[in-house]
Amino acid sequence: MTRSIAPVKAQYFLAYAPLGSLGPLLPVFLKDIKGFTEWHFGMLIAATAISMVVTPIIMALLADTRLDTRRLLAGSYVVGGLALIGIYFADGILSVSLLYAVYSLAFVPTLPLTDALYFTVEREAERDGERVSAYQFVRIWGTYGFIVPSVILYFLIRDSSHSSAIIWVATGWCVLAAANTFRLPRIRLRRTGGEGGKGSLPTADALRTLFGPGTRVFCFALFLALMTAVTYYNRFPLYLRDVAKIPEGAIGLVMNLGVVVEIFFILAFGPLRRRFHLKGVLVMGLVAMCLRMSLLAAFPGAWTAIAVQGLHGLETLALYIVPMIYIDRLAGDGFRSSIQGAYMMTVLACSRMLGAIVGGSFEEHELIEAFRLGGWISLAAVLVVVLFFKPIPVGREE
Repeated sequence: MTRSIAPVKAQYFLAYAPLGSLGPLLPVFLKDIKGFTEWHFGMLIAATAISMVVTPIIMALLADTRLDTRRLLAGSYVVGGLALIGIYFADGILSVSLLYAVYSLAFVPTLPLTDALYFTVEREAERDGERVSAYQFVRIWGTYGFIVPSVILYFLIRDSSHSSAIIWVATGWCVLAAANTFRLPRIRLRRTGGEGGKGSLPTADALRTLFGPGTRVFCFALFLALMTAVTYYNRFPLYLRDVAKIPEGAIGLVMNLGVVVEIFFILAFGPLRRRFHLKGVLVMGLVAMCLRMSLLAAFPGAWTAIAVQGLHGLETLALYIVPMIYIDRLAGDGFRSSIQGAYMMTVLACSRMLGAIVGGSFEEHELIEAFRLGGWISLAAVLVVVLFFKPIPVGREE
């Protein structure tokens, strides 16, 4: 029998909707409305990556030990929404940066907590002799959630003076996400002792597993790839406007061409995984990333920017689907939330910080050079996986 987890699917949709609202046009908003330079924006992203070090691991520890994941999620969305409203009314680079830091501190734990919630519900269903939808079919609702805001914003934003609409749209999604947490299933599994023995701290178990012999190389390769991804997502909106000459109102739509393609790759993940295994899918996604960055640098223009969106789906599988599944399969029930938080704290946060600093060191007229460097770094990630990564068998995986 298949257990319904419709509220969890809705939560993924609502979790990614604020990202879809802010992501495509945040650099434009901060530059044209709030007076940020390229350097300011790079330092902002690097500094707020600290939030990925602090809050995910703390919130995950609380979820694994004492507090209800649903209430942690609700509180995060409320605080994040209030911070966004503050950004709209704030004046000055320092005040905007501080409020964005508050938003980041509140928001970044929501994604690993949502992943951990799904995987825990999946494990509970297995113990009860039931099934739930596979991860990719639940996570795909996050893709839908990323796309919908861009369609809405296309009709709201006509030029840079209207880009502040992204704040209100993102805030609205935060309100809905907070409300939906009251529909989420209660988790019944409880911690009974960690891998390190009775009373072992979940965070210690998570870090021990995450950086064990079978995962150290994996984490290093993902660190390199995610560092490149930060350069892409932070610089591509400006590339579209300044190099490809795409109208600002259409920037989100162009970026979401790749997200639409992503849907088909997520739906095909099961057959791809059975045919090529997790390592094969990871390699294909990293190669796609390398090609995308290299093509943007070698053939700058609107047609290249549109064409490379066809590579986005494989890249998404490599960066956001394979890692979550792989590290969850290595986790124990006592640190299922903590291993997601530890991954975000170490791999995602550090790659985001370094990627933002490196990307921010390029001036606006050096966008092409930033993408060229990203191509070389992603090539290094491909080589690390191909030559050195040997996955620990999980279930029927090789």
